[in-house]
Amino acid sequence: MKRRVLLNLWHALNKLEGQKHDVRFSYFLAKNKVALKTEIEALDEAQKPNAAFIEFENKRIDLAKKYSDKDVTGNPKIHNGQYVIFDQKDEFDEEIKNLREKFKAAIESREAQVEEYNKMLKDEVDFKPTKLKFNQLPKQIESVFLEIFIEADIIEDEKDIN
Repeated sequence: MKRRVLLNLWHALNKLEGQKHDVRFSYFLAKNKVALKTEIEALDEAQKPNAAFIEFENKRIDLAKKYSDKDVTGNPKIHNGQYVIFDQKDEFDEEIKNLREKFKAAIESREAQVEEYNKMLKDEVDFKPTKLKFNQLPKQIESVFLEIFIEADIIEDEKDIN
């Protein structure tokens, strides 16, 4: 199974975990989460940025706050999760350019790390999931979860669905 599929399965299991299920389905969720935990922790560790890149990101955010347009209370304007910068865009662009130059090595290192991580997600790993019979699935389950379960091949008797 590819790591990307494992990651999708992990997220699906976490979303389903907070809901009320029968004992058999809850057991299925717990067994698979326990089996995936070490791989997911390793993936999380592999994608953590180094200290230099975190410093760059913090300084970039500080600049965005500083040069962003402000609302009537003096707080930075934010649209779709991003700072709105129109009035002082040229000043912001100049400072960001300088900041990127100062942290060039950290940025390049982070880009290489992200590229390697994305390659890792395509790798096959040996994972033996706990499977569940189709008739043991909850009566009400969103199709997105079924798609993930099918891709991860953790539903038995799939051929009997007609």
